[in-house]
Amino acid sequence: MAHHADDDHETFLLNLSRGTGLSGLSGMANQNGFICRPLLPFSRETIEGWAQDHDIVWRQDRSNDSDYYERNFIRHHVANGLKQMKRPWLKAFRTTTQNLQQAETLLRDYLNLVTGDVLTKSDQGAVIDLERLNEHPHAKSLLTAVLKPYGFTAWKDIPDLIEAESGKYIDTPTHRIQKDRKTLIMIPHKVQESTKESILIQKGQNSVEGPVTLRINLVSQWEKPLSNEIYVDASLVSFPLCLRPWKSDDIFHPFGLEGKKQLGKYFKDEKLSLASKNKIWVLESNGAIIWVVGYRLDDRFKITGQTTDIMHFAVL
Repeated sequence: MAHHADDDHETFLLNLSRGTGLSGLSGMANQNGFICRPLLPFSRETIEGWAQDHDIVWRQDRSNDSDYYERNFIRHHVANGLKQMKRPWLKAFRTTTQNLQQAETLLRDYLNLVTGDVLTKSDQGAVIDLERLNEHPHAKSLLTAVLKPYGFTAWKDIPDLIEAESGKYIDTPTHRIQKDRKTLIMIPHKVQESTKESILIQKGQNSVEGPVTLRINLVSQWEKPLSNEIYVDASLVSFPLCLRPWKSDDIFHPFGLEGKKQLGKYFKDEKLSLASKNKIWVLESNGAIIWVVGYRLDDRFKITGQTTDIMHFAVL
């Protein structure tokens, strides 16, 4: 690209006038990925002089003469005014931006170290350990930087979010950032949306593919189930079945216990994190929960001495 030293100078002043951070004052990079700026060390005056000496004609954009645009106003009334100073202003500016770029690189390296210490990523999002974060100086400032890639810009809300009770959340354009005990969980909106739809399972269907991969079949006998499977009395199951994300008002009868229990209370007793709860599905028959998938069978569907037909469900 043909950006030159004056463009870089104007961008610095424009960002400064709008309010910016270190990255906004560090100037344009000589190379950013596939973008190269070979003319960045040279001023507009130097480039125009070289073009005239070599009889090269260039086109001048008339809109550059108008003060209607902020950049033009800064060019005509601020940048040109600074150039009238006796010291070589553009050279001094270039030295300043190089110093700021070095400072930004140092800060970025430190932030990467802190992020690696406090943040854990998964397919479902990311988790920040607030206790680990608080071991570092200037924890709140660090948190603003760690959260920036997740679309977080409401910096004034950070103290409230850190000190909030579990369950409080803030939505960004890309993520939901939710407090869970001593952690913050970042869940992409696409993950949340992908788990909103229910799946109907018809009679005779022996598998489900999707957010939850389920296998269904009739068996002649049952064995002690693993955590990812259940055996139920097939005569108590009514099709179509519904596989769906759990809801806060769901109630089931935990296997082996008397009475019923609200799922939210059950999860609290099990000390499940918000990240874990956000991934839980339930399997229901005719409005009654058969299985909190991967966690607990409903006692109403258990196998008894009178059971003749056994149905097996397994999550892969």
